[in-house]
Parts: sequence; structure tokens; C-alpha cells
Amino acid sequence: MEVSTRIAKDGLIKMTDCLETAAFLVGIFNFLILTLTSGLKIATVGSSFLE
Repeated sequence: MEVSTRIAKDGLIKMTDCLETAAFLVGIFNFLILTLTSGLKIATVGSSFLE
């Protein structure tokens, strides 16, 4: 019984690690998209302002 609970605990820890890594990557991805879109907005506004 103890062995199976330990294996289950290890599995849960690994799963949470994977989820945390995935959430971290998604956060970076969202940040990059936001930065790119805001940068594009600034670029389009700036170019139209310069003309």
C-alpha cells in the first residue's frame, strides 16, 4: 500500500511540475504576443503620425 501511494505522490508531483512549466511557457507566449501587438500598434500610429 505504501509503495503505491508513494508512486501516486511522485506522479502528482511530476504532473504539477509539468503544469507549472506549461503555464510558465503560456505566460511567456502571451507576453510576447502582447508586446508584438502593442509594438505594431505603436509602429502604425507612429508612421501615420510622421506622414
